[in-house]
Amino acid sequence: MAEGTVTNARTLELNYEYAQRNVDVLSIWFECKPRKTVELLAENNIPLSPNDEGKFGSYYKYVREVVEAN
Repeated sequence: MAEGTVTNARTLELNYEYAQRNVDVLSIWFECKPRKTVELLAENNIPLSPNDEGKFGSYYKYVREVVEAN
């Protein structure tokens, strides 16, 4: 899936599961940067794995706050 393609939350969650809950792997599948993948997960309220939380948690929380404020 190329960057900018819209997917529904359930499909995104399933793809994250198939990618073994790994943002870096999912980013390769989606052909986008990990930061964009984190944004998609946060916008759809899909929690990060503990490993991804350690790498991307701060940015994920920031995006969640922005989404909730709007």
